[in-house]
Amino acid sequence: MATCKVTGQEGGLPCSTRGDNEDLELTELGPLLETGRDRKGQASASGNENQAAKGSQEEEEEEEVRVLTLPLQAHHAMEKMEEFVYKVWEGRWRVIPYDVLPDWLKDNDYLLHGHRPPMPSFRACFRSIFRIHTETGNIWTHLLGFLLFLFLGVLTMLRPNMYFMAPLQEKVVFGMFFLGAVLCLSFSWLFHTVYCHSEKVSRTFSKYVCLDTEINTVQ
Repeated sequence: MATCKVTGQEGGLPCSTRGDNEDLELTELGPLLETGRDRKGQASASGNENQAAKGSQEEEEEEEVRVLTLPLQAHHAMEKMEEFVYKVWEGRWRVIPYDVLPDWLKDNDYLLHGHRPPMPSFRACFRSIFRIHTETGNIWTHLLGFLLFLFLGVLTMLRPNMYFMAPLQEKVVFGMFFLGAVLCLSFSWLFHTVYCHSEKVSRTFSKYVCLDTEINTVQ
């Protein structure tokens, strides 16, 4: 059998024999190559599925974390709001015990706690009437009494004369009575409100209270 004289031939094998061998090898390797391609496709598909599953799992975990943190955030916001309301209501001052009061505020040594500190501001003094301290009862009882007697006095003075036996004399008497009550209660609630302002203010209003008390005693 004659050999091929083509440049690049190997071993002197016949061309037909080499071609047949290559075709046989390709035929035998074909299923293996297809199987490899299928496995690669399956691997890439499974990888995509795993990535999608991981992504969905991460989203679910993030959603769970978000759901769990919402109550905590709401609780934290409520605490902040309570703290803000507490600061506004407290007015940034606290009641103090009797021992730390200055001498001009020590007027009752039986009240050991709940005193207002010195407040060199009339605005702070008037805002303190909405707080609980040793003067809260005195302030509000005298303030409400002042408003009540003021209302009754105006109502009495505006009543028609037909309701009086001697209109002029009775209105003068009732007017003096209601005027004395209104002045006494007004000076009293003002004194209890602002006496913690300063020593000078405390002494000034205490003189007005004493004077008004003497006038009402004479009446």
